[in-house]
Amino acid sequence: VWSPVLGYLLLDVMGWRTFILVVSLPVFIPTIFMIHYCFEEPQQNEKDEDEPDQIMPKGTVSTVPNYKSRVTKLGLFCSIHTFQGWCTILLVPALIQLFKIEEMGPNSDCSVTVIRGAEVLLLGLVTFAGILGKISIHYMRNWFSFIKIHAAVALINVGCFAGMLIRENLVVAVATNVCVKFLFGVTAQDCYYILYDETYFGTSGFALGSSISMAGGVIGGVVGTTLVAFAPPFYFIITAMVVSAAQIPVVISMTGVKLI
Repeated sequence: VWSPVLGYLLLDVMGWRTFILVVSLPVFIPTIFMIHYCFEEPQQNEKDEDEPDQIMPKGTVSTVPNYKSRVTKLGLFCSIHTFQGWCTILLVPALIQLFKIEEMGPNSDCSVTVIRGAEVLLLGLVTFAGILGKISIHYMRNWFSFIKIHAAVALINVGCFAGMLIRENLVVAVATNVCVKFLFGVTAQDCYYILYDETYFGTSGFALGSSISMAGGVIGGVVGTTLVAFAPPFYFIITAMVVSAAQIPVVISMTGVKLI
C-alpha cells in the first residue's frame, strides 16, 4: 500500500532509481533490525555441555486418504487465487492507459497515457482492499463453511471481470478491481492456513505437499501478471473469467478442508 502513496507524493520530485530505493526501505530495514535485536543465540552452561545430548521423542506419523488428489486440488486453488490477485497489480494501470488512449486518440503522445498524480492513489486503494479481505474472513468463518465462502467468491469474481467488459469506464474498472482484490484477501488467509495444516496433508507428506501447492500458487501468479502485461486487456479479462469459473468445481471438490 505504501508504494502507491509514496509514488503520489515523491515520484514527480525524484528520479525513478531514488524512488525504488525509498520504496524498498520499509522492506529491508526492519529485516536488518530483527536479525540483530529480535533473535537471541541459545546459551549453554557448563553443566549442559557435560551432559549427553537427549534425543527428543518423535511425533506420530500420520497419512491422509487421497493425498495426491488433495495436493492437486490445493495447487489449483492456490494457482487460481494468485492469478486473480496478482493480475490486479498490472490490470488497473493497463485499463487506465487504455481509457486514456481511447480518449486522446491512438496517435497521441505517449506521455499523456502515463499513470500519474491521483491515479497512483487508485492503485493504493485496490491494494488496500486486500487487507480488508484478510480481516473479514475471520468473521465469515463464523457463519459459512469453506466451500460456501469460496464458491461465492469465485462467482463474484466472474461477475467482476464480466463487469469490466460490459461497461468500459474508469469508475467501474477501479470498483471491480477493488472487489477482486478484496476477495483475493479473503481467499489468501484460508490458502495460507491450509498450506501449513498438517491435518490436510498428513505429517508424512506435509513438506512435499505444501511445497508443491505453494509452487502452483507462484506459477498462477506469474502466468496472470505475464498475460496482463503482454495480452490486450479484453483477451485477458475473458481468460480471467474462465479461470475464475474453473475455481468453482475446484472448491466444491475440496471436502477434506477442515478450518477452525
